[in-house]
Amino acid sequence: MHDGGCAAVGRAASPSSAGASPRETRTARPLPVALVIRWRAARQRLDA
Repeated sequence: MHDGGCAAVGRAASPSSAGASPRETRTARPLPVALVIRWRAARQRLDA
């Protein structure tokens, strides 16, 4: 039950990361956030 609740909250909080596995977001939030920021920056560089 606790698992599903956390997953639902995570999805509602960040719809854009719905594709990513809820487990990773729940296990370590700071890491994925930094990863996303880095990934977005790298993506912008490639697009530019």
